Amino acid sequence: MKETVIKEFEKEQDGSYITNVITDGPFKQKLVEHMSKDWSEQAMNSVFSNSTKAVLKFVSPVSKYEKMSKLLCLGKVQSGKTAFFISAMALAFDNGYDIAYVIGGTKNNLLSQNADRILEEFSNNEDILIMNINNADTRDIRQRIKCGCKVILMVLKHKSKVSESNLANLENLTSSLADIPSIIVDDEGDEYSPGAKKRPMTVSTAILRSINYIKRGTYLSVTATPQSNLLLSPEMENVSPDDCVLVEPGEGYTGANVFHDSVNNPLVKGVSDTGDFDTGIPQSFLEALRFFILGSAVRALRGDNEAHSMLVHPSANTTIQKIIYDKVKMQLDDITAIMNDETLLGHDDLIEEFKETYEDMKQNIVYFFPSFDDTINQIKKNLNKMRIYQINRREGSDAESDPGMDKFYKYKIYVGGNMLERGITLKNLAVTYIYRSAKENPVDNTLQRARWFGYKKSYLDLCRVYMTNEMKEYFVDIDNHENFLWETIRKFLQTGKPLNEMKRVFLLSNEKLILTRKSVSNTIELGTMAQGYSYSKSLLYKKDEDISKNYKLLEDYFVSIADKPKYYYYGKTGEHKHRYYENLSLKDFYEKVIVHYVFPEESNDVNLYVFKSIIDSINAGLLEDNFTLVKMRDGENQFRSALSTGVSIKELPESYQVTNGYEGDKKVLNDRLSVQVHYVYIDKDRKDKIIPFLVINCPYDERTTKYVTGEFEYGN
Repeated sequence: MKETVIKEFEKEQDGSYITNVITDGPFKQKLVEHMSKDWSEQAMNSVFSNSTKAVLKFVSPVSKYEKMSKLLCLGKVQSGKTAFFISAMALAFDNGYDIAYVIGGTKNNLLSQNADRILEEFSNNEDILIMNINNADTRDIRQRIKCGCKVILMVLKHKSKVSESNLANLENLTSSLADIPSIIVDDEGDEYSPGAKKRPMTVSTAILRSINYIKRGTYLSVTATPQSNLLLSPEMENVSPDDCVLVEPGEGYTGANVFHDSVNNPLVKGVSDTGDFDTGIPQSFLEALRFFILGSAVRALRGDNEAHSMLVHPSANTTIQKIIYDKVKMQLDDITAIMNDETLLGHDDLIEEFKETYEDMKQNIVYFFPSFDDTINQIKKNLNKMRIYQINRREGSDAESDPGMDKFYKYKIYVGGNMLERGITLKNLAVTYIYRSAKENPVDNTLQRARWFGYKKSYLDLCRVYMTNEMKEYFVDIDNHENFLWETIRKFLQTGKPLNEMKRVFLLSNEKLILTRKSVSNTIELGTMAQGYSYSKSLLYKKDEDISKNYKLLEDYFVSIADKPKYYYYGKTGEHKHRYYENLSLKDFYEKVIVHYVFPEESNDVNLYVFKSIIDSINAGLLEDNFTLVKMRDGENQFRSALSTGVSIKELPESYQVTNGYEGDKKVLNDRLSVQVHYVYIDKDRKDKIIPFLVINCPYDERTTKYVTGEFEYGN
């Protein structure tokens, strides 16, 4: 029996897309049969729910039109994106696709990890052939497909050897097999694939050509960091996505919200002594190492016999990595020797140090926590099963660069830089010590380093991240950025419009963060203002003609909208009134008044920049171009006493007054964006000397942040 699901949004009914998805075909059934050994039914349902959403957007393999869809699949770091695209391939095979090209990453270790995972998940299915694209033959592939087989081809996305193999072979095969319905899965699809305007686009060009060769198929760009994909220059032919699927993380996922909701999160420890690696080993690292060793023992005593891992992230420089590796290895060797020999000098001190870390760990324990003596005894059993590995681009050159070759070592410490960042999954990672921070910090690259996302919830109380305080601030802001991005895309997808119509506006507060590498797109800031009333108390006008100019600008504008006023009254008998105009264009007011207005000197709360920040938000689609203009105390000017300095004025907006029955400016206009115009005088003998003041009321409850965008989508 073939089950079907209905699309959330119907695309054009031209037969281009799969309208009824086969959700219980033989390839899915085989995959579920294998997954059920390790996965709960709830977890599998979550995975296939995501992949089914994607297949609903796949081009139909029997479409009468030649079409290739480019689909952005946005997941979260360490949240199961590999399981997503494996299940999507199974569904694609059930729905008429015959070939899956898997661009499995830019590094051999990530490609091998993906290949091993795919081989494992489809190991019970004899109808799927998996091979490296460099070993593929067109004639053999056609023959196997003719016999009912499906083919998965693994491809390395290498930026400097495109012409030699891999991507060159991808181009050749997609060209010669263009008539066969195919899916291209681009894992880490934001890395190299989008190209860059400032250097040759060998990778991007090769992938784009391959996409264009296939007559009917779908390109899946799978990533947790889509900034570069969404900010591609329209000046370049590129792999910019047509549509998007949000790959929702499964229940229990531990991501940015778990670790970086605030800088005071107990799972993240701030460190400030990382420079001590230059001369020795920082105390903060020794604490992290002890925490890791204790955690391995506690897990064993809980009956959890799984692996336990630690990641040390020093410089990307392999020489520095080797220095750190040597120091960490020496420290672990010392701990092993001293812990197992009570006669050695320093044994008691070492035990006391472990006791301090044990007591600190105890503060946040959720599950069973053994006694200190039992934990120390277990540590002594564990220490000979611990090993340190240095992972860098010399992978495979020696035993220490291959973490999978020695199954005896259950408790592993990895030291590495770039090779241990993007896409790599370290089994049962529990402790991360990361302190490298670049001068320029793209959000996407920084977020990809968060290998601690996805820490297992079953032992989360034994997990820690150690990082500099500066990096803690980065990740708190990145958490806000990621939440805003997901909600922006989620709301946009509900419209059913093409993805290229979505405003490329992002939330970012930290001044040292940029959206993505500058070779793809520069970051442009859009200011926002805080909620509530903003006004300047300054009276520092150097020229009377500036005051007169401002008065005339405002009066001329009031004349231009004279046919639209409304009034609200205040006072015991309603003797005072404010004149106001609703549903005006702030952009019009800005162009006719504000850009010509002379603001008081040292006016920091209301000035040209503040108005410009609102206009930026309007242009970016964050606010509607709609405001209320209020002429306060229409027909009567206001006396305001100056402070003793003679350069400042007391408060303009007033709160509720019991004595005269005035509700207060803030109460009357609090629910709308408004600009008040106050005409005041400060000398009772010179009531004719009117000084205009502007007050802005912003009702929006956004935090004091900045919005940013890419230069190509907004601003140029």
